Amino acid sequence: MDASVFSLEGRTAIVTGASGGLGKETALALADMGCDVVVAARNRVALEEVAAAVEGKGRRCLAVQCDVTQAGDVRRLVDRAVEAFQCIDILVNNAGVAVEKSLEEIREDEWRQVIDTHLHGTFLCAQAVGREMIKRQRGRIINVVSVLGLVVVPLVGSYCAAKGGVIQLTRALALEWARYQITVNAIAPGYFISPMNQEQFSDPAVLQNTIRRVPLKRLATYDDLTPVIVFLASQASQYMTGQVIVVDGGWTIL
Repeated sequence: MDASVFSLEGRTAIVTGASGGLGKETALALADMGCDVVVAARNRVALEEVAAAVEGKGRRCLAVQCDVTQAGDVRRLVDRAVEAFQCIDILVNNAGVAVEKSLEEIREDEWRQVIDTHLHGTFLCAQAVGREMIKRQRGRIINVVSVLGLVVVPLVGSYCAAKGGVIQLTRALALEWARYQITVNAIAPGYFISPMNQEQFSDPAVLQNTIRRVPLKRLATYDDLTPVIVFLASQASQYMTGQVIVVDGGWTIL
């Protein structure tokens, strides 16, 4: 096998939700494989730090402050990316938020925040970037979903609904855009510590109860997740589309 199929040399990627956590680590992993990166999030200061880290790896990086729920922000993100790098080869939709409330208690604005960030934001970014990819008849779109898009746990019904919606959107985009040689896939991580849940997992009891349900007896790390994203961004996955890769240590088989 030619290992160059995993190379991203000469490619450009947009990563949303890139100010920290998995988004940041994804940007760095793509850079390690030769990719230039556009990092997007609402936190401008944190984005600049990520951009500096990417550039420290010898790759070009553009930081764009962006709220993925706002169509105008998304259009500006794509326009700036094309202006800076002439093309977009890869899109990683990673922006996310969670509200831990029962469905009878969650407020409408909280519900909309979760649905808009995950489902509507993914759609806006995929549509805007997809139009550019269609012009060039190629592209890779990777949506970061969750095992909670496949199964349900209490108190995060809005998150489960949003991620389930993104899984179906992934399949719909894959079907419609296959004729343009654009692949659209998703990665569904199991539990891993991130800025979104680090306070929850700081409780040893919560951490141990979660690990107890994982057959591999540990949470995921970024090093478990980013290689899968690199694979989906590379030529190695060129005959895959509309798929959801579950990376959960076996959590969903129980």
